[in-house]
Amino acid sequence: MADKQQVSNLVESARKFLKESDFELALSLAKEALLIDPNHVTALFVLGTTQRRAGQSIDAEKTMLRVVDSVLQLAAAHQELGLNYLGRGQLKKAKRALRMSLQQDASLPASWPFSGTSSFQ
Repeated sequence: MADKQQVSNLVESARKFLKESDFELALSLAKEALLIDPNHVTALFVLGTTQRRAGQSIDAEKTMLRVVDSVLQLAAAHQELGLNYLGRGQLKKAKRALRMSLQQDASLPASWPFSGTSSFQ
């Protein structure tokens, strides 16, 4: 039980530092959480999001694919994956991932340009 609480605390701290754009600390905390529980989906999501925002797009893709494989219906993970592909210029993959995120949760604003009604078609 202590491990679950420790992972939860680490993930929450990583989220806090991600919001503050302290990517180095956010990465470190997310990785520490994953040392305790290598399949913790939220820790993986925070790690992947941080990797993307820190410019580590290849690592971010690998991490988000793990998240999507673990929880297929996690719309935010599809959005992060799509944003990562978009940043790398992989438009077909970006559109597919962002449209998937919208199918699961239409309230994700970063995916709206890919709803099928914009010039990104």
